[in-house]
Amino acid sequence: MLFITVFEAVFPVFALIFAGWLAARANILDQSSTRVLNQFVIYMALPALLFIAMARTPIDQLAQPGFIAAYMLGVGAAAASYWFLSRHDNLDPIDRIINSMSAGYGNAGFMGIPLMLIVFGPEALAPSIICTVMTVTVQFGITIICIELKLARGKGIFPALLKVGRSVIRNPLLVSPLLGIVWSALGLWQPVAALSFLNLLGAAATPCALVAIGLFLAHTPKQTRTRAVNHISVVKLLVQPFVVMVLTLWVFDMPIMWAWVAILTSALPLGTGPFMLASLYKRQATASAQSILVTTIISMITLSGIVAWVDYLLLRP
Repeated sequence: MLFITVFEAVFPVFALIFAGWLAARANILDQSSTRVLNQFVIYMALPALLFIAMARTPIDQLAQPGFIAAYMLGVGAAAASYWFLSRHDNLDPIDRIINSMSAGYGNAGFMGIPLMLIVFGPEALAPSIICTVMTVTVQFGITIICIELKLARGKGIFPALLKVGRSVIRNPLLVSPLLGIVWSALGLWQPVAALSFLNLLGAAATPCALVAIGLFLAHTPKQTRTRAVNHISVVKLLVQPFVVMVLTLWVFDMPIMWAWVAILTSALPLGTGPFMLASLYKRQATASAQSILVTTIISMITLSGIVAWVDYLLLRP
């Protein structure tokens, strides 16, 4: 039963990646389709999803300092752990920054919310949404700022800050959630027709990104798994959930169900965000693409173990 619960959440990820791979192998979609899909996700679908996520989330629902601190410190610990492990790897600093993001970037929206609802019921929706918002907005934003600061290094502090500011303002993956936060905070009118449009557009983000990963893998020469993939996988599936477990259960005060939502969300496999970010900055995306597959496969075991632990503690409704 536990394995089936996790499998139901994981299977669509495999199926969409395989659909992209199969379409490439059957010459239905050529190599240029990967770029087109990536551009669509980065500049249209994902910004719509991020705006909707923030605009429809009441500001007071985000006022959970202990929960947010525990979850984001886990993300930070994962990024720092990868950065330390990769200190001797011959990697470009931008690639290391993106890989550090990968080490703590879970598939919180596409897999996380459905899985939490299956395991804990409707009461898990609020903490699941907070984890998703922190992942796709805050973590995304911090990573983009780090990349822009690195790219502007050596050009003087004021020119560098000006360049970073311009890049941030023009980046749809940062502007859209910020606009959503303002929209929610001001309680502005949300017309039904516009919301329907944005919901339809945003819903395309995850499936298109996963299909693009399949296309990318099919058109990429076969490569052995790199040290980066091994490091990302270990940190993502073991280090991050362990740190979050310590912080939620013994450091910060929160309802026990919220603590286990944070732990289970931290143990999710890698999401598509780092792959999209690598594509945005025209970096090598092999590590991100391979890590999504590897962590998704292994997570069927690790997530089942955590859900079994939750069952043992009699925390499920």
